[in-house]
Amino acid sequence: MFRFSTLIVCYILIVHSEQHLTKRPLIIKRLNCGNHPKVSKLVKCSLLTSRNQPQVIDVLLDILEPTAKLNVKFNLYTQHFHTKNLLYGTTFEYCELVKYADSHINPVTRIALYIAQRNFPHILQPCPLYGLINVTSLVVDSKLVPPYAPQGSYYFDIRASNKRNQTIMECTSEFLVTQKLLVKLFQ
Repeated sequence: MFRFSTLIVCYILIVHSEQHLTKRPLIIKRLNCGNHPKVSKLVKCSLLTSRNQPQVIDVLLDILEPTAKLNVKFNLYTQHFHTKNLLYGTTFEYCELVKYADSHINPVTRIALYIAQRNFPHILQPCPLYGLINVTSLVVDSKLVPPYAPQGSYYFDIRASNKRNQTIMECTSEFLVTQKLLVKLFQ
């Protein structure tokens, strides 16, 4: 009888943990931000995690010098324990991308631009960039994950720099995608 009750308790715990994971399609484990003090001021960079509520990201950046050229480097890695394998990587010039958004751009940049347009279109400003960039109260939900992203552990880093290669902002994050694939890749 003891073994049967132990199995029932284990089953309940497994089912409950799966239900908990499906409530959050994306779980951010760590978020770090940085900047170059002469070029920009990082006012706030935080991740709020509360029980039974979605996570919330707050990033507030003050660009101190007008920036007419912004180079953005974005890398996404799959993570298995301490090993990181590059999944996607791209570098683009933000001001040209915003100016010629309908032109031919690579697929990785197109995905990043699409997610930005859906979740925080107010930061996609024309150049020169100057002043406050405000991404506060961003709810971490399924809109931040493409529907074809497989479940797993990921790591990303993004760095935005000016023409003198001074970092305006950099950010790294570890996160889990827990949602099931909405699109079957191979039918």
